[in-house]
Formats: sequence, structure tokens, C-alpha cells
Amino acid sequence: MGMETECMHINLMNTTIAESGYDIPVFGVGHYCFNLIHVTAIVCLLLGLCSAIGVIILLYKSKKGKSFMKWHKHERFFLYRCICDTSYGFVHCLDHAQILITKDHVRPSGLCSLYGMILINICISEALFSLTSALNAFLSIYFRKNVNFGNKDWKLLLLLCLGPFSVVAVMSALHVFGPSGWFCAFDSVNGAIANIIVSTGMMGAILVALSTLYVFTWYRIYTESRKIKTNLGNSGSVRNAALKSAKAMCLFVVVYIIQWTPVTVYGTWQLISDVPFGLFLAVVIMTNLSGVYSGAIWLFNMSNKNSVSNKSTGEANLDMTAKHKSTSHKAQFKHNSLSYKERFKHNSSSYKERFKHNSSSYKERSKHNSSSYKERLKHNSSSYKDQFKHNSSSYKERFKHNSSSYKAQFKHNSSSYKERFKHNSSSYKERFKHNSSSYKEWFKHNSTTDKAQFKHDSICVFDSVKGIIANIVLSTGLTSVVLLALSVFYVLTWRRIYKEAEVLRVHLGNQGYARSATLKSAKAMCLFVVVYIIQWTPVIIYGTWQLISNVPFELFVAVVMMTNLSGFFSGIIYIINRLKSNSVSNHTTTADNMRSKTKYAERNKPLTPDNLMCINLKEEVHTHVSFVVLKSNQTTNVS
Repeated sequence: MGMETECMHINLMNTTIAESGYDIPVFGVGHYCFNLIHVTAIVCLLLGLCSAIGVIILLYKSKKGKSFMKWHKHERFFLYRCICDTSYGFVHCLDHAQILITKDHVRPSGLCSLYGMILINICISEALFSLTSALNAFLSIYFRKNVNFGNKDWKLLLLLCLGPFSVVAVMSALHVFGPSGWFCAFDSVNGAIANIIVSTGMMGAILVALSTLYVFTWYRIYTESRKIKTNLGNSGSVRNAALKSAKAMCLFVVVYIIQWTPVTVYGTWQLISDVPFGLFLAVVIMTNLSGVYSGAIWLFNMSNKNSVSNKSTGEANLDMTAKHKSTSHKAQFKHNSLSYKERFKHNSSSYKERFKHNSSSYKERSKHNSSSYKERLKHNSSSYKDQFKHNSSSYKERFKHNSSSYKAQFKHNSSSYKERFKHNSSSYKERFKHNSSSYKEWFKHNSTTDKAQFKHDSICVFDSVKGIIANIVLSTGLTSVVLLALSVFYVLTWRRIYKEAEVLRVHLGNQGYARSATLKSAKAMCLFVVVYIIQWTPVIIYGTWQLISNVPFELFVAVVMMTNLSGFFSGIIYIINRLKSNSVSNHTTTADNMRSKTKYAERNKPLTPDNLMCINLKEEVHTHVSFVVLKSNQTTNVS
């Protein structure tokens, strides 16, 4: 029982005597658990290192003679993951070996901080890499979009290198890296809050996002693969290839969830009570087997390739029977096309004779009607001129009489308004001076006492003593992750909306109504994102500032105002949507009128022999195409 309590990882959140992690002894020294932890970690890291290097060699051998950018996207992603696993295994193995040999923390302190920076950088890179893989699979399956990572994947590599480096640089400036008690990462005293934010807050949010994307993507892959097998057969090979690539991307997500879920459980448990040794050992094993997981992915992909190649040889025999049936349908199509040409020649001659007979009768009627319309027009124009002259003279006399009376009234009223304004302005100035002086004195007297009370007694949310960590995790960690994700999605969505709106305006015109409706709906959704970012950004600034120093009163007032104006922002969103809907309705009515005019003009075109021939040709082609489509559907069902 004593050995188990000694090997239990004790919660160090309440340490007040120690100034850094070097003041706390190495975890498990003098007990069996010390050797068990570090020997297990080194064995797992060496296995993962050998596995990752072997997978890199096998990947290059299988793609011999093929340039790197011509590999499949999931194969390039696989190589990037193996590189991360190799660097992680090498650095972490040095860390554990030095602690095992010296039975002390890694010294000097700069070397331990360097190990911690490299390890956290690699961990954040793997998290971003898994998120990118999950989003790529999700977009390709649901929206049929191939994400472009730039020439030689420079966008992806910039994200995986620059993003984690900037986060680690900020943490290094805060001096949070050092000995954690059993390896070098976050200092067990100075980096306790950073450890909670990364291992519990950020890692938990990433795991939830990955699990959600994985479930939705795998469900769509399962349903679409069943449809392709039953309906399309071999004709859906392009879509089938996209599904296979998405499956390969999903493997990276599954491996990341398996590898880092124990870390999130460990971080949450550490906030509640002391962590048991069994969970501690599970964290050591699962996180250090990263290269072994890459080897498992390689074996899984190779087994899938072999099964697909065997299946394709069996399907090639079925294609031969389908080709034999298609030749018979081609001969039948040629026979029918000759008969349709003969019918067309016979009908066109009869339509020409009818047109000549009808055109002569239409000309005589038009001459008779035009003469009668001219006589009526001359008679009506003379009567309208007389009425206009009589009315214009009467309107001029009325206007002169009314304008003189309005001028007299205006002069009388303006003089009375000026006198009232002078009298009222003097009284208002006196009242304003009296009130402003009293308000200034009252505000100076009460502001000093109200500032202190307002900071401590403003709202009831988290307890100011027991709820400090929960406040940091939610107001700084979780809300910042949500705002960062919303900002990224907003920028990408708005950029695509801007591009597609320009394309619809220039090329499609009024034909892109369906896509234009989706763009308008996406714009309306983006308003909620903008309002959320405006409302909750001061909270994150307030939480971060609170960790560094005392919060100024002006920022506190800004947080109170912005977070409590939620209903006001909803009213602004309603007004914007209302104004846009009115402008869109006016635009659509004008477009409908233009469309109806063009349809009316086409319907009332004069009949010519060419138009009659085109009408007959459209009817013949329509019947012929329907016959061909019916036959092709019969052949696909038979095959």
C-alpha cells in the first residue's frame, strides 16, 4: 500500500514553497516506479522511432521514379506525420535517458527548457496536422472540394511550422518551460496554468472537434460507398477514389484520438485529485508509441491496396460483356437516325407551302387595319390638344394666387419662431451649467468607492478563490479556441463568397439563382459569427490581462458593456437582414419583368420557314434522345 501511494502522481497546484520545478524532487526516485516509467518510455520511443524510419524508407521505395508532389495527398500527409514521429522520438528519448542515468532533473535548466519547447512544438504541430486531415476529408466528402495547399504544400507546411512556433515563443517568454517532475515540458510550479490550458483545455477541444468530424465523415463514406456498389458499379470510379482518400485521411484522426485521449483524462483528473499510477503509466505508453501507430497505418493501407487490386481483375471480365451489348445498340441507333431524316425532309416541304398561303392573308389584314388606326389617331390628337391648353391656363392662375398667400404666412411664422428659440436657449444654458457642476461633484465623490466594489461584487459566476482554474480554462482557454476557430472559418467563408459572387455576376447572370441563394444564406450566417467575435473578444483580453497584472477599470467596464448588449446585437442583425431582403425583392421583381418581356417577345415572333423547321427539328430530336436514354438505362440495369 505504501509503494502505491508513493508512486501516485501528487497534485502540485497548491505548492507555495517551491519557486520552480527544480525545487521538487524527481517523481518516483528510490522506488520501482521510477525505473518502470523511464524504461517503458524509452522502449516505446525506440520502437516508434524504428517504425517511423522504416515507414519513410518503404514509402520512398514504393514511389521510386515518381516526384514527391505527384504522390497522393494522404501519402504526403503520411510522410509529414512520420517526420514528426521521428523528431519526437529522438528528442524525448534523450530526455528520458538523461533522467534515468542521473536520477535527477535535466540540467542545465536551458537544456530542459529547449527539450520542452521542441516537444510542445511537435505536439501542437500534430494537433494542427490532424485537424487539417479531418477538415480535408470532411470537405471532400460533403462538399466535393479538393483543398489546395499551394505549390509543394507550402500553405500546410507554413501552418504546421509557424503556428506552433509562435505559440511556443509566447510561452517561452512567460518562462513556463522546465522540469515537470518526470520529463521536460511545462515547469511543475511556474507552468501549472499553461499545462492545464494546453493538456486539458486545448487538447480536449481538439479531440471533441476531431471526433465530431470523424463521425460525420465516416457516416457519409459508409452511405455513399453502399450507393456506389448498388447503383453506379464501375462508373463511379472517380467518386470511389475520393472516398478511399478520405478513409486514409480518417486513419490519422483515429490514431491521434487514441494517442492523446489519455493525456486529456490525466489533465482533468489532476484538477480533481491525485492521479493513480495505472493512468500515469497508460499516458506514458500511449503517447510514446506514435511511430508504432504510423507503422500500423502503413500495414492497413497496404492490405487495402492488395484487396482492391484483386477485386479490379474480377471486374474487368464484366466490362467485356457490357461492350458487346453496346455495339448492338449502336447499329440500332444508325437505323433509326436514317428514318428520322426522311421524315424531316417530307414534313419540311409541307410546312413551307402552308407558310406561303398564310403569309399572303396576313399581309392583306395588316394593310386594312393600319389605315383605320391612322384615322383614329388624328381625330384623338386634336381633341387632346384643346383640353391641354384649357387646363394649363387655369393651373397657372391658381398657382399665382396660392404662392402669394403662402409667402405671407411663412414670414409671419418665422418671426415668432425666432423669438421663442432665443428665449428657450438662454434658459437651457443656465440649467445645463447648474446640473453639470452638481454631477461632476457627485461623480468624483462616488467613483473612488464604486471602482473597488464594482470589481469584487459585479457578478456571480465562478468563485473568486475556488473557481480560479475553471475561470481561466473557460474565459481564456475555451473561449479563445472558439473565437480563433470562428475567425478562421469566417475569413475562409467570406473569401469564397466574394469570389463566387463575382463569378455569378460576370458569367452566369440571372442563371445562378440557386447558388446565389446559398451565398446569401451564408452571408446571413456570418453575421452571427461577427457578432459573437465582437461580443466576447473583450472577455479573452480581460482573462489574459488578469493572468499578467491588475486589470484597468476601463477594460472592466468594456467587458460589462459588450457582454450585456447581446439583445441589442440581435436587433442590429434583424435590421440588416430586413434591409437586404427588401433590396433583393426589388431586384428580383425587375429581373422577373425582364424575363417575362423576353419570353413574350419570343412567343410573338413572326413565323418564317426557318423557325418552322427548327420547331420540327426540336420535336424530332427530343423523341430521339428519349429513346436513346431509355435504351442506355436498360443496358446499365442489365450490366
